Order: sequence, then C-alpha cells, then structure tokens
Amino acid sequence: MRSNEGKTLVWIVLSTCALLAVAIFTLVTIAVGPHVERWLLTMASRTSGSVPHRGTADTPPDGDTLLDQRTRDADSVVRSTLPIPVRPAEWVSANDYPASAIRAGQEGTVRAALDVDPRGRPIRCMVVQSSGAPALDAATCHVFMRSARFNGAPDGFVAARRWPGVRIRWVLPED
Repeated sequence: MRSNEGKTLVWIVLSTCALLAVAIFTLVTIAVGPHVERWLLTMASRTSGSVPHRGTADTPPDGDTLLDQRTRDADSVVRSTLPIPVRPAEWVSANDYPASAIRAGQEGTVRAALDVDPRGRPIRCMVVQSSGAPALDAATCHVFMRSARFNGAPDGFVAARRWPGVRIRWVLPED
C-alpha cells in the first residue's frame, strides 16, 4: 500500500511543478511581451540602415510613443504586427531639401506619423512635431508619401495602420 501512496505523492508533486512552470511562463510572457516588441523594433531600425544624418529618414524605436498611440487609437490596437520600414535611409536625398527653406536658412527636425496600408505603402502623413518651418513640414510628408515603404502584412495577419515617430532632420547643406 505504501508504494501506491509514494507514487501518488510523486505524481502530485510533479503535476504541481508542471502547473507552476506553465503559470510562471505565462506571467513572464505577459510581462516581457511589450519589451520584446520594443527590442524587435530597435533591431529592425538598426538593420535597415536607419542612421540619422543629413537629409535621411530616421525611425527611432520610440516605444513609449508607440504604446501611447496604440492606447489612444482603437484601430491600431487590432493588430498583430507592426509595419517595418524598408531601407529608410533611401527615402530622402539632398535634392528633397526645399529650395525656399535653403534660401531662408531654415533647418529643423520634423516628426511625422504615417498610416500604412496592408501592402506597406503610406496612405496618410500627419506632422506630429513641427520644425517651425512650414516648407520643411510639407517636404517631410511629401517625401514619406512618395518614398516610404514598409513590409506588408504577412499572410493571415492584419498590419498595423499607424507608424508613429518617423522623422527627418533637415540640415542646411555646407557650402
């Protein structure tokens, strides 16, 4: 009879350990999930060649803005993947600097949010933080609408609609 009691006790202990392991794994996944997503966005922007320099697009991994935006925008909560920029360093060239801004000696950083369709193309650009120079703000959205591309939605998933935190730093060319 004792051997059956011992086997039952071992079974109960092992079952309890397995349930605890599953519970811990679930809690860790819930707690770490947003941080992993930020890390993935950071890695994606680093590997895509996004380095801030003269007249180049920069997509900083601004996780707090990203999470705040998702909270405010119910459409973007229903998502499974974020659009990942494709070669953002190629979106802007020195020729995109507005001539009127050069003549006026205007420089600045423009931050814009893009709505992206499931194919990875921008469908709307909104200036989130102005440079103070309307010509630079308009040029930023013009450049993004013309050149910005993102990885489309993978099969069976809905792509995020909004990509927040895209910015261009406009620096006057050196003579």
